[in-house]
Amino acid sequence: MKEIITLIRSRMKKKQNEGEHHIDKKQNEEEHHIDKKQNEEEHQIDKKQNEGEHHIDKKQNEGEHHIDKKQNEEEHHIDKKQNEEEHHIDKKQNEEEHHIDKKQKTKEHQQGNPACPSSLPQPLPSSGQGWRGNTSNLDEVTIQKNGRSEDEVK
Repeated sequence: MKEIITLIRSRMKKKQNEGEHHIDKKQNEEEHHIDKKQNEEEHQIDKKQNEGEHHIDKKQNEGEHHIDKKQNEEEHHIDKKQNEEEHHIDKKQNEEEHHIDKKQKTKEHQQGNPACPSSLPQPLPSSGQGWRGNTSNLDEVTIQKNGRSEDEVK
């Protein structure tokens, strides 16, 4: 009889353990379900927050890009204007230097070229006497005008 009582007790203990295991299993499943739901909600919140931050960052980057683009365009415009002004100044200076060089060369040419009319001695306009201008090369001018040397003329 003792064996029967032990057997009944062991079955009762087994049933109790199975019941407790079933209760623990149910409780674990519910806790797991609650944790899973909470994790999904937190994930959705994080996802929304990240999307919002990404949108803000994107807008901010677009704004900064627009500002940088405008600034670069303005700097390019300023550089272009400055280059045009410098080019205009250089061009004017070159034209002035060219004009001065041309005048100087013309003057040198007239002074150094005996056949040039301005370097020939000119009779004084009203008196009919004397000469004005450079008379030192009069013989050379005469020779050059006639195309013959003095020896050929004599």
